[in-house]
Amino acid sequence: MQYDYSKLNDREFELLGASIITKILNQRVETFKPGRDGGVDGRFWLGKNREGILQCKHYTKTPLSKLFSKLKNEEVIKVAKLKPSRYILITSKELSRLDKQKIKKIFDPYIIYESDIFGKEDLNHFLSNKNNQDVVEQNFKLWITSASVLDIIYNNAIRGRSESTI
Repeated sequence: MQYDYSKLNDREFELLGASIITKILNQRVETFKPGRDGGVDGRFWLGKNREGILQCKHYTKTPLSKLFSKLKNEEVIKVAKLKPSRYILITSKELSRLDKQKIKKIFDPYIIYESDIFGKEDLNHFLSNKNNQDVVEQNFKLWITSASVLDIIYNNAIRGRSESTI
């Protein structure tokens, strides 16, 4: 399923990213007030003193080249100062395998696995999984444009009665 991330503002995209990583890691991801964040949209802990950082880049209408430029010229400097044990990047841009390899190289040694880089396809795959529908439901701007979620709402009474009968 395809979701329209352009309907989300930057803050909503950050909160979506934090919700996704919370679900994947099965642990709380701290979020902070809007504004200059020093390269930290979310934080999680990997043991007592090992900090993990989540950064979200909501670039739906910006060319991929500008995202790469921002990562190389600004974000990597912030990450180097933070020295996280793990760095996760989420973007609303479509990414190829080669794009992920380039991003991983930019953030070496902080991005450990290419799977810690989430592009639009990864977000769609995660949100399309029935086990993750709660994340979609928390973000009404995603589900209001989703036919499958609207179908669930429309048929909720039928489903409820069927489950009760079974």
